[in-house]
Parts: sequence; C-alpha cells; structure tokens
Amino acid sequence: MEIIPLLSLDCPWHDLQDRLQRNTHLRKFAIVSCVPTPDSTYYPIPYYASLFKGKWYNIKQLIGMAKEAKLKNSAPIKYQIEVSAKYWENIFKQERITDPKKMQDRVVEEKRKIIDFLTGAENSGKALFSTFYVSPTGEVQHEVVINKIDSDKEGGDWATDIQEAVNMFCFTMRVHSNLVGSVPGKSQSNNSGSDKRELYTIAQALQKPYHDLLFIPHLIIMKFNN
Repeated sequence: MEIIPLLSLDCPWHDLQDRLQRNTHLRKFAIVSCVPTPDSTYYPIPYYASLFKGKWYNIKQLIGMAKEAKLKNSAPIKYQIEVSAKYWENIFKQERITDPKKMQDRVVEEKRKIIDFLTGAENSGKALFSTFYVSPTGEVQHEVVINKIDSDKEGGDWATDIQEAVNMFCFTMRVHSNLVGSVPGKSQSNNSGSDKRELYTIAQALQKPYHDLLFIPHLIIMKFNN
C-alpha cells in the first residue's frame, strides 16, 4: 500500500509551497481534481452511477434480451391457408390419381404452387379464384381459404420502454440524445437547428468546470517549473 499526501482542497498551490518550505522529503502529492458530490468528497460518485443504482442499466439489458428472444422464437407466419379435404379429392379425381405415393406427391406439389403464388415481389396484385359450395344447412363451404396474418407490428413491443431507457442513459451522461445523432423510439421527433445549437452551447458550458478542474495539476506543475 502506498500512502500519498493530499494537498489542500481549497488552495493546493499554497499548500505545496508551505510543504516545500518546511524542507519536507516528500515529492509526491495528490490533488483532488473533480466535482465533489454529497457524502463523497475525495472519491465522488459520478452522475451515471444512478444507472446502476436505479436499475436502468438492467432494464435496458432485459428489454434487449426480451426482443431478441421474441425475434428468435417467434415464427413469422404471413399466411394461413385452409384447404378442404374435398379439394384434394377433386384433384385426384380430375387427374385420375389412385396411387397413394403419387397422391402424396401431388399434394406437396399443389402446396408448393400455392406458396409460390403467394410469395415473391412479382406476385403482388395477383388474384386467386377459389371454389365453394353451399351445404344443405345453407352454410358456405370454401375449398381453399387464404387468411393474411397481420405481422406489421412484429418486434415493435417495448418501443416506448426503449425510448425511456435511452433517454435515461443520455440524461445521466448529461448529453441530449439529439447531440449524439440518435432520436430513440419510433416517433422520430427531431429538434430544429436552433434547438440543437442551444443544446450544444449548454453541453459546452456544462463541460467547462470539469476541464478547469482537470487542468489544475498541469497549471501547478507549470507554475512550479516557472
């Protein structure tokens, strides 16, 4: 363990002069060059420590894990295709297929044709003709029904939570989200150029005290060496 004497918090330069005039053998000193926070004068706690104490760091991690799990484990089904058993029977009857192996192959081929018909950019705007009949009870029985599954909102959950977490990160780092070029969330609300300029001026003004404090040891060395 090495013990380093600490120069006065109020005036480290005069404290250093007093120590040297007393012919002390010490030539290594420490200078506090950071903004003190409540209950932490020598080792101040940074503002972003609230991310860990307030669990926002964990929340941001959990949101990412949840979205990854949903995207990995959810099947992006776009269409639900309902085919009546009579549809296959009519195909076998029209094409005179009686062999069970050929029946199975014909079913696979027909499924592939339906999938090829529905998917692909060149198939947009096509129309599908499907037969139906009316049962004795008056109900309409369709042979082929294609239902489109709405998946536009897939993965869009927790969007507001992500925006809240990112804003909390930027707030604790004392940086506006617009200054780092990102506008979190789905609503891309942006600031005007005048607002960005004022935000940048505020950010520079907030950094000035830290720059001055960090520069104190260098100024003392320059003054000591004339």
